[in-house]
Amino acid sequence: MWIVTGAEGFLGNTIVRQLLEQGEEVRACVYDTEAARFGRAVVRDRHHGRHRH
Repeated sequence: MWIVTGAEGFLGNTIVRQLLEQGEEVRACVYDTEAARFGRAVVRDRHHGRHRH
């Protein structure tokens, strides 16, 4: 299983898509769940997060 933070961004989205294409299980941590689109692939668990300083 892979956990990808920032999955709605350009690099994170590319990484998630590639992992899913390889049949890997992915958990995606995103700030904006509406912006997190992975084509036809399904990410079961999308976790909304926010950085706190």
